[in-house]
Amino acid sequence: MASVGTIVILIVSSLSGYAFARLEFPGKGQLFSLLLFSLMIPAAITLIPAFLLLRDLKLLDSYHAIWWPAAASVTGIFLLRQHFYSIPSELEDAARVDGAGRFRTFWQICLPW
Repeated sequence: MASVGTIVILIVSSLSGYAFARLEFPGKGQLFSLLLFSLMIPAAITLIPAFLLLRDLKLLDSYHAIWWPAAASVTGIFLLRQHFYSIPSELEDAARVDGAGRFRTFWQICLPW
């Protein structure tokens, strides 16, 4: 259970962090500011709304009730965004010249393996 949860969190956080660091889309700054603002909300306040949402989605009494709320963690997105900002853009440009696509560049160059 912990392994699958960790993998889900890493996939969601790394893809989101990469999108915030490297991709350009409308409202990126406002959306990231909203994510940072959500870090200031205590976790105890979100317990009841999360329970009600999981109940309505009929995910209670399953492992999904543990994995998906944790996958929406803002801390992982923020930390991985900062990591992706520390990688020089010239490194990605060199990979693109060599024929690597966006996902291959993300997977082989940007992820901290």
